[in-house]
Amino acid sequence: MRFEFPVREVETPFGPLPEPVLECGVHTPRGVVPFRFFLDTGADVSIVPASAASFIGMSLDGAAPMDVGGIEGGSLRAAVSSLTLRFGSTDLAVPCLVSSIEETPYLLGRAGIFDRFNVLFDNAGRRIVLEGIE
Repeated sequence: MRFEFPVREVETPFGPLPEPVLECGVHTPRGVVPFRFFLDTGADVSIVPASAASFIGMSLDGAAPMDVGGIEGGSLRAAVSSLTLRFGSTDLAVPCLVSSIEETPYLLGRAGIFDRFNVLFDNAGRRIVLEGIE
């Protein structure tokens, strides 16, 4: 199983940089809806803001709360859940945190991804490749 995602460059104060964004489907009560996630190799787990939880249909009743930290050194309150992604015709359940902070970006972390795929950042080819681990 192999999935390729185009990568575009964005202008930054440091010059043009590749933006590691993957567009994939997310299962919701309204069907599979495309979402854009930053593939964050530094994130242990995927995370979405609270507003996404109701849209995606995540039930947070009884969800275990936890404090999570980031590179900035602070912490935020999050609930432990999961979401089901669709790459091509393949569905993949991954653990996911639901952030209490609405400005939280949509991040695709390592849990549930890096144990199933080898990840290639092909900057010359302007793509990210997920190659299934057999």
